[in-house]
Amino acid sequence: MARSVNPLIIDAAQHQELEQMIKRPTTPQREVRRARIVLLRAEGKSQETVAAQIGVNRPVVAK
Repeated sequence: MARSVNPLIIDAAQHQELEQMIKRPTTPQREVRRARIVLLRAEGKSQETVAAQIGVNRPVVAK
């Protein structure tokens, strides 16, 4: 049986800040990856799906 997906809940201001962080050329790539993970999880995607899209292992997404 598959586990249910519990999306992260972020408000509009948090979503906007994460989007801006991704677009800034001075943001370290590690933070960009984290921001992308949070945004994808907030869309309701599973940890496995996000990991595949970002190119990391599932434990990285879970962390």
